[in-house]
Amino acid sequence: MGRHRKSRAEIQAAYRRRRDADQFRRDKYLQKEHSKYKQDLGCGKRKLVCDMTERDRRRMHLEWKKQQRHCRVMASRLASNTPPASPENLEQGAHQSRQKLRGCKTVRREKSAAYRHIKILEAELDKSKRKAERYKKRYLRIRSKAVVNQYLLILH
Repeated sequence: MGRHRKSRAEIQAAYRRRRDADQFRRDKYLQKEHSKYKQDLGCGKRKLVCDMTERDRRRMHLEWKKQQRHCRVMASRLASNTPPASPENLEQGAHQSRQKLRGCKTVRREKSAAYRHIKILEAELDKSKRKAERYKKRYLRIRSKAVVNQYLLILH
């Protein structure tokens, strides 16, 4: 029987575990990552969300959603492969009730519905503001013409 050869992922995971086991090495690594992040911000490789254009924000939001969806799928796969809890853990109240899970889903659904409704209302408000501004300008033009016409009638 030959020895099992480690994959690159296993080798890298072992390296990260060794690095994170030593607090000094971990702090050094985190400091290096932070300085690299600051450097990337400075040279333009990375941007803060507030510095992005609206289009970039939408693109990043879609990427984040995709990553989050992938992460949830992987977590659910891991959970489905995990054996069920032992009966002694259930007696201690370790499980979560279905009602609570359902309530969380309801709250999440209501929040997203409210968010969509707010977006629609904001769009309507912007439209109404533009309309009001247009009518205000039209009124001021008509009024200024009337004043000019009155002035011309007085002179003749």
